[in-house]
Parts: sequence; structure tokens; C-alpha cells
Amino acid sequence: MNRTSLSVVASLLAIVFTSVSIAKPAESLDILKITSVPDGTYSVTLEIDGTPVNAEFRIRNNVARCLKSDKAPGDRELKGLVGNFTLIANGVFMMQMRNESFAATQFWAFKPDGSAEIKEIPDRGEAQRAVPIVDKK
Repeated sequence: MNRTSLSVVASLLAIVFTSVSIAKPAESLDILKITSVPDGTYSVTLEIDGTPVNAEFRIRNNVARCLKSDKAPGDRELKGLVGNFTLIANGVFMMQMRNESFAATQFWAFKPDGSAEIKEIPDRGEAQRAVPIVDKK
């Protein structure tokens, strides 16, 4: 390799290593240490009577409120659901929520990426999940 080639390779390596060191690593949730559900707004996919229902929940101080949702089967409205979370295991919280037309008890099991798998009582194998909505300010 001649001197010019080495210089080009060195420059490329410098660019690669500089960009790697500048890149901010994704934040990870330490599920072994959390004692409350992380505050924020979550995009939630529920399965009600076999029908997928999309909803948006805001969580503050372990209290969840449904801000908006698709209509659930039977024309039930999820908007206005309110529930309180209780820590039951490492990264796992139980929530009982209700409004005038719907009630459920759920387990939210958080993952390091901040999302949560949701299981209901009784569990019928529904595919349910909560994903934090990142504020793009």
C-alpha cells in the first residue's frame, strides 16, 4: 500500500470511529430496578373478543388513562378507562382498569426497550402490547 492509500484508509477509519463514538446508544430500561411504570404516553394494542383494538394511554404516577381508542366489539368505548398499577414482580405490574362500558385486569411485563407485553386475567392468548411513544420535540 502506498502512502496515499494508507492516508485514505486512516481517514475512513477516523470517520467511522468518530461517528460511532458520537452515536448515542439507545436507552435501556433496567427492569430489575423499576418500582413504578415509566411515565409517558403509550401506543397500546389490545385484543378484545378476538378483535384488535388500538388505543393510546397516558401514564403518570402509576395511573393509566386511555386518551383515545378504536371502538371495541359491542360498541364499547375504551376512552376514559382509568387504572392503577401495582408492582408484583421484577418489571411486572398489575393494573385493574375500568370505565362505564369496560373493565379488565392486566399484567404489564416490561422489556429493556421500554415496551410491555400485556396479559389479561383470564389469559386467552391475546397478542397485546404497549409501546412508548417518543416525543419528537
